[in-house]
Amino acid sequence: MDAKTVTEKTKLRRGDAFNIALGLAERLTRNADGTWMLPTDMSMIESSLFNLLASTMIVKPAFDDDRLVEDFLATLKSNGLITKEETSVKSERCWIF
Repeated sequence: MDAKTVTEKTKLRRGDAFNIALGLAERLTRNADGTWMLPTDMSMIESSLFNLLASTMIVKPAFDDDRLVEDFLATLKSNGLITKEETSVKSERCWIF
């Protein structure tokens, strides 16, 4: 999460927020069923930071276009659906899926 968002939402510097989050993580307790429980004595700032972290989704691509094409071609090749010779011409063609 970027520093601006952390500061706007919690009034903490990113480094301070990171240290508070680490301290909070160390105080988690494991339930009998294997799930985790937050500490019952969380401070207001810990609670605010946890709520921010738990409710914010950061979305980034897992890979770029080239990686997608390379993985797709490798899958086609490994399943015998395309030959090595056919994959060597990929740079000369425009692949449309």
